[in-house]
Amino acid sequence: MNFELPELPVTCGQAKGTLYKEKMQKGSSALCILSEDQKTWLTLRDFEIKGGMGKSKNWRLSVRCGGWTLKDLIQVL
Repeated sequence: MNFELPELPVTCGQAKGTLYKEKMQKGSSALCILSEDQKTWLTLRDFEIKGGMGKSKNWRLSVRCGGWTLKDLIQVL
């Protein structure tokens, strides 16, 4: 998977969507994930809640791309 792309497929539990890296750079409260249905924009926290991982309260570990956590990808990129 090319993690350098501006848009990345992400999952959190059963939720799937597309992360727009440019929008994410505006902060964690930015609407940066387009849901799988292509109709709803979500913040990282909202995506975590939609995926059933709301209790963890740590989207950096809950949201994944290609098997990697966002925490790992942020450190690498």
